[in-house]
Amino acid sequence: MENEFGRLQVSIGEATKGSGPADETVMEQYTKDYVALIRKYADDLGDDEAKTRLTDEVTQVQPWCLVCGQVLLSESEKY
Repeated sequence: MENEFGRLQVSIGEATKGSGPADETVMEQYTKDYVALIRKYADDLGDDEAKTRLTDEVTQVQPWCLVCGQVLLSESEKY
């Protein structure tokens, strides 16, 4: 579980690295992948941890992709 989250977070970090804008299409896919991982491991994580991970990820992606931040916030409200 942690390896899957770690790999995805590295990918998100690489996509947002640099001074230029991140590719929004790529960021949207990473966001969908992140939400899918949260759902996959929701029982193992528990509601509090799932919500924390989602809201923490907003700070990582929202400066690069506003839609992505909204998707994560919307998903976090389910926990």
